[in-house]
Amino acid sequence: MAPLLRDPAMERPKAIPFRFAGYKESLSDSPTLALVGHRYKLLTHLAPDGSEDLCFDIPNDRGETRNIIADVPGI
Repeated sequence: MAPLLRDPAMERPKAIPFRFAGYKESLSDSPTLALVGHRYKLLTHLAPDGSEDLCFDIPNDRGETRNIIADVPGI
């Protein structure tokens, strides 16, 4: 972790997974699973149709205001 703090441009070697405890209703409908890589942050409830998935381009959208899930095939 220290090398990443010293050099923010350095890429993570692997994406970091997160699982939030609780159900989406208890989290104000926030996603319960996340995968954060160097460029993208994927948030999901694992809905079969992917309708609740979110993807943000971290370097270009630090405020996470634009969901680009439809623009990034394969995620």
